[in-house]
Amino acid sequence: MSRLIDLVQNCDLPALRQSLADSATESDDEILFAIRLAVHKNLPEVIDLILEVRPAVSSAPRRGTPLLWAAEANNLLLVKRLLLAPHLIVDAEDEQGMTALLHAAYNQNLEIVQLLVKAGANVRHRNIEGQTALDLARLRRFEVPAGALLGPGHGTHLRLRDTEVGRFLATFLS
Repeated sequence: MSRLIDLVQNCDLPALRQSLADSATESDDEILFAIRLAVHKNLPEVIDLILEVRPAVSSAPRRGTPLLWAAEANNLLLVKRLLLAPHLIVDAEDEQGMTALLHAAYNQNLEIVQLLVKAGANVRHRNIEGQTALDLARLRRFEVPAGALLGPGHGTHLRLRDTEVGRFLATFLS
């Protein structure tokens, strides 16, 4: 196990700061693993420190980000905290093309869905299977207000072709 992971597991913030500042030897993969571990262990102060010292790792393409992992873990408090972080990419994807919004919709977490949409998440983004957040919500029979997944300006003026989708959305239009 690497020194970086030991420092994260022990939540040794001073030593972690020193290690990150002194050494550029940790690869982005190691740092991303450390952040994912901190998300899993719900250590927001560790995440804050890593992102402060190494902000570029929060936007690694196709690897996932702390925000994506927090949404995947249904961690509302951490999502709120990360939405305040600089260099945030709301629509960063993982290997499956999933974004934080797609994970939140799949996990049936309306509060996280609403926060992400308000932060500018792309409600029309599709994963590698071609599914949008609304598709994933429907798949899980998640009763989310359609306006939450359709973005601003859609509400009742939405035109629908699919009658099943129409019935679904009509029930939850806000």
